[in-house]
Amino acid sequence: MKAQQQMDGKVIDGSVLEVKIQQNQSSAQIPQLSEISSIIIRNLNPGNGITAEIAQNSNLKYSQPPKIVFDDHHQSSPNEQDINRKGLFIKNIASTVTKRMIELVFTPFNLKGCNIQTNSQKPGIAFLLFNYEEDAQEALDMMNNKIIEGLNIEIEFQKRNERSPPISPPRMRPPQQLPLQPRIGDNKKGLYITNISPQITSAEFELIFIAFSPTKFVIPNGQPNTRPHFGFVDFETEEDASQAVVHINGIKVDGLALRLEYNNKPTPDRSKQTGGISLNQNNFSPFVDPVTNNNQQQNLRRIIEEEEERRREEDQRRKA
Repeated sequence: MKAQQQMDGKVIDGSVLEVKIQQNQSSAQIPQLSEISSIIIRNLNPGNGITAEIAQNSNLKYSQPPKIVFDDHHQSSPNEQDINRKGLFIKNIASTVTKRMIELVFTPFNLKGCNIQTNSQKPGIAFLLFNYEEDAQEALDMMNNKIIEGLNIEIEFQKRNERSPPISPPRMRPPQQLPLQPRIGDNKKGLYITNISPQITSAEFELIFIAFSPTKFVIPNGQPNTRPHFGFVDFETEEDASQAVVHINGIKVDGLALRLEYNNKPTPDRSKQTGGISLNQNNFSPFVDPVTNNNQQQNLRRIIEEEEERRREEDQRRKA
């Protein structure tokens, strides 16, 4: 039993050991060292001396050598062992891109850490780290070749060498939230976003949605800076909108958890009626148009008044 406790879950060179104890069916006593029947090695190719290494790391003396079993399903090829699947390497980053911009772009994928290196002479690079391999894979799949500040970023998994730190064993990512089901009459390609920090700029907020192919982005001007803001985003497809909800709903940006729901009203017209944000599809750079006449100002006031009324109703429901 002590052998199992010391060896089960032990990490050797990035491999997770799983110790199976087989008790003699004719005895009800606690299993002894001789009853360790197998040690299963995950994420490691068979090699000479592995049995001795296991014994050395266990600080135990076996009455008889255990059977070493390599789990073929979890083995990695030598090439795969040279890759960190929780880390991404990004190149071709525009010199105007900042660390905060990269952090916002990859916020939907639960970014853990970021290191960016840029200069004015040539495109920069960045190293990203995620908690789970699934997050890194989704970030690569959905962000590779996206345009940020006029350049298509190029993404690949980080490569490892002899100086690279050990990789922690892979963990299973918690289940993602279920996709939000649109109601009758909802715009299945449009989302209504609330609880937006007033400190975040419209250009920064747009970055959070780049992975999901937004086509229209509107945050009405004139919202007070003393409380969270609201906005609207439209997407190319229903699937883009659904994935945006799965990955962004509930994540915190500047200390506030974003709330996303399907928009049940037509998204305000592109900037000219709301003073909001439009997307330039060539480089995803937003521009702001001023409110130019009384009709547009009245339309803006109506949108804000409706949002204020909706919030009052929510507050009343919570108190009830």
